[in-house]
This record gives sequence, C-alpha cells and structure tokens, in this order.
Amino acid sequence: QNSGIACVLCDSPIKLAVEILLLIHLISAYPMFLNPPNQFFESMLGIEPTFNWWRVLFRSIVMLVLLFLAESLPSFSAILQLISSVFVTCLTFVFPPLFYMRLVDREGQAGESRTLKRAIRATFHEYSFLQTLEHGYEDTMHTGIIIGTLGGVLSFISSIEYIVESDYTPCYIKEMGHDC
Repeated sequence: QNSGIACVLCDSPIKLAVEILLLIHLISAYPMFLNPPNQFFESMLGIEPTFNWWRVLFRSIVMLVLLFLAESLPSFSAILQLISSVFVTCLTFVFPPLFYMRLVDREGQAGESRTLKRAIRATFHEYSFLQTLEHGYEDTMHTGIIIGTLGGVLSFISSIEYIVESDYTPCYIKEMGHDC
C-alpha cells in the first residue's frame, strides 16, 4: 500500500531531502492552484480583494474542508472517480447538447437562422425533410441529455459505493500506524 516515493526510500539523508523538496513543492504550488478559485468565490460572496478578516476566515474554511476531504477519502483514485463522475459526464454528454439548443433558440429569436433555413430549403427543395430535421434534433438532444444525466448519476453512486466500501479508516476516527 505504501506507493509514495518517500515510503520506498530507506531512512537516510536522501529521504529527508526528498521529503523537504516535496514540502517545498506543496507550499509553492498552493498559491498557483487555489488562489484563482479562492478569488472567484470571494468575489461571488462579496469579500473585498484586500487583506481582511473575512478573507482569512474564508480561506481557512476552504483549507479545513480540503484537509477533511484529503483525510477522509481513501486514495487519489477515489477522489478522481468522484470528481470525474460529475464533471466528465456533464462536460461530455449534458452541456454540449444543452448549449447547442440554447444557441439555436437564440438564433431563432434574433432572426439570423431564417436565412440559414431559406438556404437549406433552396438546397433540398423538400419542406417535409426540413421539418424532420428541425424537430428531430431536439428529441436527439433531449435523449442525449437524459442518458448523460442517468450515466452521471449511476457513476456518482458507484464512486460513493467505492469510497464507503473501502477498508480505509480516516485518521480522525482511528490512529493509523506509522509504516513509513
């Protein structure tokens, strides 16, 4: 189970140097990865972008939530499975047809798609085919959204089951041994 590089190395100055370098990396990577989302959510909550106690409190709460998640989830694969069950299915199956339908509706309201429809009618000379095209895409898009949503829900349930069924006990429930 000890798959980290620091656990593989024997106790020596090299292991200490590797641990120090990993710590420096984690400390220096924090501002790069967490500062933009923090600033985004602070602006949504109306927290001023200057140093103040609300900003310190918000960022401390974010760090506590991240620490809780890191200690609660058994492995990185569990986190990856949980996150991708939601975001990958939405970005792949739900959002593209949804945004396409919104764009088509917006074009129809602005009158821009009428020129396109006339050009298609002139090309095909069959209005019944054009009507099938216009009304058929909505059914296909709705079906894709429903199937994508169902797949995402099933994937989310599967990832929660994986986390719950693991034999991992977080350190705040039971003290772990020091194998490393």
